[in-house]
Amino acid sequence: MRIVRAGKGKVEKSSLFIRPADLITTVRWLLAVVLAVILAFSPGKLNVCAGMAAIILIFFMDYLDGMLARRFEGHDNCNVEGAFYDIAGDRTVECVLQVPFVYAAVLNPLVLIYYLSKNFMIDHIRYVIALKSRKAPFMQGKTRMFVGLVSSRIMRGLYGFMKVLMFLLLLLAMYNTGFTHLANIIAYITVFISILRTAPVVIEFVRG
Repeated sequence: MRIVRAGKGKVEKSSLFIRPADLITTVRWLLAVVLAVILAFSPGKLNVCAGMAAIILIFFMDYLDGMLARRFEGHDNCNVEGAFYDIAGDRTVECVLQVPFVYAAVLNPLVLIYYLSKNFMIDHIRYVIALKSRKAPFMQGKTRMFVGLVSSRIMRGLYGFMKVLMFLLLLLAMYNTGFTHLANIIAYITVFISILRTAPVVIEFVRG
């Protein structure tokens, strides 16, 4: 894990401080794992409001670690190692949180299968490109399509919002099956947006 200390106008490496964004990422995916375990094995111990608050907190921390990265690194995702650690945290959260809902039969398992396969393939592509270029994932694009669909804050924000909405509705569906249909519709829309954002990465990689 990258360890840093902020000085006046710059970031200095130090053995005393953990990189703040990495710390937030670590706490975030650990919270997601704990929440997933509770939802899978003891959902009765967690009321709807507490579960919704936990989901919102987990995804708010995604925004927070990005803000801290910009504060300490000087540019969004400019640090390759930190960017990949943040992505690993995102992947852990979005996949782990789906497991209890699939287990409770309120989420189509094909959604989880899609995310697992997509995450492995796309992150492998991004890692290969980073080895060659030393560019962080969201800085690897060469075309307007990549920038517009993958790197832009608008698309990243929209996608993040849809994931939060999906998980909140799935949580409601776990306690009230009347929300199951709506939750899965939102899940399918979220998958569609994910496919739109995935396509430019694959196209640019294949074209070389």
